[in-house]
Amino acid sequence: MNRAQIIDLILLDEGSVYTNREDDFGGPTKFGITIPAFSDFLGRKVTAEDISHLNRESAVLFYESWYDNYKIDSYPEVFRHAFVDTVVIKGYGGASGLLQKSLQFLGQPVKLDYDAGDKTRAAVKNVDAQLLKEVFLNEREANAHQIVKNYPSQIVNLQGWLNRIARLRKQS
Repeated sequence: MNRAQIIDLILLDEGSVYTNREDDFGGPTKFGITIPAFSDFLGRKVTAEDISHLNRESAVLFYESWYDNYKIDSYPEVFRHAFVDTVVIKGYGGASGLLQKSLQFLGQPVKLDYDAGDKTRAAVKNVDAQLLKEVFLNEREANAHQIVKNYPSQIVNLQGWLNRIARLRKQS
């Protein structure tokens, strides 16, 4: 799956409707893009109104920037969508931490620093990509359940998170 296909799937999953639900830790969101993430992208503070006016073209540019900045093409193709989708849900640090925990589970001596830098990306090359994807998605699922345990209000999001994980598991 290439960059454009992954971004299209992210946009499909996230939808084009502006939301600002009290039970969503991300706050005001559209296309899966939050105020802090879009502020970082633009290099200036944005508002909820800015998020509400986001269009698809801007969202695509945002995700293309992420894709390049996070060096997604350095990951095995079978793993890329799972990682990008997790960055959308958990942020780069959260996705990096799940990746590092997965690599540790698979016997790779990576440091858990929540930054998938050069050493983490090098360790990815030492494991079977399909197995890494499965372990990673298992970590993500366990994390989703832990979030609900720690923050019961998040139960409203659990089924959606699990549905996304199930769709990612079905991709080859």
